[in-house]
Amino acid sequence: MFKRTVLMICVLAAATASAAPQYVTPEDGATARIRSLIADGRCQEAVDVLKVGVKAKQRDVLLLAGTMYDEGLCLASNWDKAVQLYALADEAGNGSAIPRLIMGYAKAGRDNGMALWWLAKSNTKAHFPQQCIPRSDPDADPDSFNGELERMPASLFQGCVYLVGVSTEVFTQAQYPPAALHHGLWGTYVMKFSANDATIDWRQDGVTQDTSQRRGGPDLENRDYLLTYLKAKGAFALSQYKRPDGPLDPRLVVERGFAFNLR
Repeated sequence: MFKRTVLMICVLAAATASAAPQYVTPEDGATARIRSLIADGRCQEAVDVLKVGVKAKQRDVLLLAGTMYDEGLCLASNWDKAVQLYALADEAGNGSAIPRLIMGYAKAGRDNGMALWWLAKSNTKAHFPQQCIPRSDPDADPDSFNGELERMPASLFQGCVYLVGVSTEVFTQAQYPPAALHHGLWGTYVMKFSANDATIDWRQDGVTQDTSQRRGGPDLENRDYLLTYLKAKGAFALSQYKRPDGPLDPRLVVERGFAFNLR
């Protein structure tokens, strides 16, 4: 079920108008240490380290804290707390916070209008169809922004939320795979996602293995490794969001490039 009312707009607009938290340089390896403790099942220690970083308003730790509440890692799953921490991470200058808010709000049963609200505030909005983004400024005129969402035809609103959720999930989750980086494998790829077809097509524009960049170990023989990796990320993203019932506007398409570059 999709929700389009933006119930939290006024609250978040007021919050972002307040002074942003002072950014403190994270302790070297703080997030890596927390992740390692989580992987080892040492949750209490992970949370103790996390609390220190959150109190210091370290932007990387704030993002990780939001993720832990979002995904239920060593903490009880709590979307509202995740939102608060993601918003603080954004105010502190973490560029990965808004994408996580977008894809989180695009999930079924949540205030899906907020996914489009955060999209309108992001630097990725130019990649999406104009009909998905209200013209009103989400900060300066939230009532008009919400009014435009309310007037959107249901199929368009639902299709936009689906398009935005899947696309943002792919781009948030796809990072340079360590194995490819280790073996000097790099290249450029283009993703084309059609909401109506619920398909992600990939085009490989070029791939190179720079053996001078290798860091030891056996050769990575599969030159399609990066493409296979991206396809898996796309399949995972599609599994996280239910396609709305019925036909969708065929113009609801996102086409974006990925560049894994060693230089």
